[in-house]
Amino acid sequence: MTIQTEVKKLINKNKKKGVPKKLSKPKREDILKKMGFPEAPIHHHTWKVIGKTYAPPSNIELEGTKAIEDKTLQKMMFGVTTILWECPCGETKQVELLGNDEDLLESLINKADKIGPQFIERFGKTFIISEWKPQNQSPARIPIK
Repeated sequence: MTIQTEVKKLINKNKKKGVPKKLSKPKREDILKKMGFPEAPIHHHTWKVIGKTYAPPSNIELEGTKAIEDKTLQKMMFGVTTILWECPCGETKQVELLGNDEDLLESLINKADKIGPQFIERFGKTFIISEWKPQNQSPARIPIK
């Protein structure tokens, strides 16, 4: 018994029942099920990051860059992060992001935790990111008379 003969039988059966033509063609899954084939399991990808690279912005002067494509120019100005993902089934995919995907504040906090205070100078002011350790204060004592 071939799939074609099975399809013809189901179409004829549907025509006899008065099923409209649009609905008369059976689904492939129904045919395979009727022929005794097991259902193919549906695979949902569970992606895992297996690699990440960052290309920083270029210091090339932007004068005379009219011949450069817009996407390339943006990558030169902001840098590019490339992330490689893999599924246990073996399929891989590559995603490019404009700029850096690292959270700057989180990075500074991690550095302050590992190395020590981080000093940032902006607009003539100096800012410090450091762990805050409150001073031990003894409870207030009330003199007794």
